[in-house]
Amino acid sequence: MNYLPRNSDVESQLSEVRHDVLTEIKRVRSPRRSTQFRVIRALALGLTATIALTAGALVIVRATQEQINYSVVCYSGETLGSQTVTVESPPVVDASDGKGTRLRADPISTCGNMWRMGIVGQDDSPEDPNTAQFPVPDIVGCEQADGVAAGFPREFRSITDEYFCARVGMKVWKS
Repeated sequence: MNYLPRNSDVESQLSEVRHDVLTEIKRVRSPRRSTQFRVIRALALGLTATIALTAGALVIVRATQEQINYSVVCYSGETLGSQTVTVESPPVVDASDGKGTRLRADPISTCGNMWRMGIVGQDDSPEDPNTAQFPVPDIVGCEQADGVAAGFPREFRSITDEYFCARVGMKVWKS
């Protein structure tokens, strides 16, 4: 006949098992080892994140020298969230010798032309941008963090170029 063990019998058998389990836990996961592990893990994760962010920033921040020299980003408004058009300076080929040269991109004249042609700052595209004569706002030339020139329309001429560019997180474009 089977009988059920009494609580005291079960308790005495389990107390030895509990003691062995707790001893093993203390041996495997001592407070000192656990703290060292957490510190090492935190340092490793921090170092990995730092390396990843630095590499990402280097990739984002660097534009090619060609983009810096010959590209302009024209903004349709005074904020970074406004629509943009990126324009590249085309090569100019001399008919006499067939050699090409490129003019360095100027954000003030380039973006001014984009506004005049209606490519920037208009809701609808003109039929022929070459013959369009839309009004051109005062344009501020700034330099993005990657070195590429940017042109913004400025509503108030009393705001200096330095203040305006700093407000959008850039520095003043130097011709």
